Amino acid sequence: MAFALTREAIGYRMLQLLHLPIEDFDDGTLQEALSLIAKS
Repeated sequence: MAFALTREAIGYRMLQLLHLPIEDFDDGTLQEALSLIAKS
């Protein structure tokens, strides 16, 4: 059960990362977005 929940959490964060418009972000904006994803 714990493994499945961890896998789902990692998958969710990976999807969030893939949807970021990284090429449009400066370093500060990217860091802020990554911090928000890490907290979710």
